[in-house]
Amino acid sequence: ETPELQKLMSKYGLTAGYFQRREKEDGVLLNYEPCFPTNSIPYLLYKPKPGREPVPLVLYFGGNGEHGTNLVDQFRQPLVFEKVTGPDFQRRHPCYLFAPMHPKGANFGAGIPGSPGRQSDLTCDALYAVIRSLDNPPVDTNRLYVTGLSFGGMATHRLLWLYPGRFAAGVPAEYMVRAWDVPTPPPTCWFLCGEGEEEYRDMRKKNASDNIKAVREAGGDCRVSMYPEFGHNSWEKAWREDSVWEWMFSKTLDGRPVPRKAGVSTAAGAALPVPLPEARV
Repeated sequence: ETPELQKLMSKYGLTAGYFQRREKEDGVLLNYEPCFPTNSIPYLLYKPKPGREPVPLVLYFGGNGEHGTNLVDQFRQPLVFEKVTGPDFQRRHPCYLFAPMHPKGANFGAGIPGSPGRQSDLTCDALYAVIRSLDNPPVDTNRLYVTGLSFGGMATHRLLWLYPGRFAAGVPAEYMVRAWDVPTPPPTCWFLCGEGEEEYRDMRKKNASDNIKAVREAGGDCRVSMYPEFGHNSWEKAWREDSVWEWMFSKTLDGRPVPRKAGVSTAAGAALPVPLPEARV
């Protein structure tokens, strides 16, 4: 931890960590998945005030500019840290914020539902190892949320589709592709896109319409917000407002309503949906 990193972490009440799992064989690699270390990852973590009731966790991904091993670069886009760690937000939605930092060249594009790529697999191993280490308050695994910008929007989309039934809701920002086959159970998602990039405008609108139709026909909840006054930075508006966050924190994995008491789920302490790897944090 450099003095610069310590200053930034102190500003938002964050701690830093490093996840390392036991080595896994690479197995069969897809030819477009680059080779890079896949068994360790640094991260930032925000912890809410201690308490007995389980609270949600938000998994956050930065963009390409936030890749590497220097955690200071995670603060190139500080908006989510500012918003989620703020006292007003934490009063309404006490939660953890987990922000892993991916190596340069990381690729979330590999994999299909039930058979994810190496980077997405590492991310989830780190996520569940950290969840397992937190007990004051414990994490409510019925309310795991994921969001990210640009590359992080793509990673958010991939996790929602590659790991069906794991995240209660996700908000991909500045990532809109053609509709994929919808997994079972279908995802709960809200896409954020700017329309300022004219060359992509028509394509994004068509992809938005196709995604909404596909997810809703499968029984899921999908919505899209297009921002004509923004280009590749729609998160600057959407994340500053409360509507997206209120919607996200109202979702639960099993569909049961969230009680009025902020941060407490009726299914608090639900069993983790997958076995946890043996790992050290």
